[in-house]
Amino acid sequence: ERKNKSVRSKMRDRRIINRPIFNVPIAMRSPKTREICIGRLRMFFDFIGIPTGSMAKCSKAFYDKAKYDNGWGFSSIVQYLQKRKERVERKEISARTMKNYFQAIKLFCYMADIPIP
Repeated sequence: ERKNKSVRSKMRDRRIINRPIFNVPIAMRSPKTREICIGRLRMFFDFIGIPTGSMAKCSKAFYDKAKYDNGWGFSSIVQYLQKRKERVERKEISARTMKNYFQAIKLFCYMADIPIP
């Protein structure tokens, strides 16, 4: 019984990491837009300390942590956006650029069923 549970758990983990959301944001038609979005997500994952690796592994690490502790996921997003806001105030980036960073994270969370208020 216990061995079957472990096998089922491993199969579930493989299905999760193989879901398209963990490879690329499939909601975007343009390859260039997809590439930019992935870059923005990677910057977010780097900022919050997700170990580097393939985008699928980074996505899964964030997914697992955020599903386990939704408060952590939300506070990570807020902290990241606060840093971007500081850059807007210093006029290093525009407010629209900051919004684009948020939209990439929001789309990822939406497609991965991670609730963000």
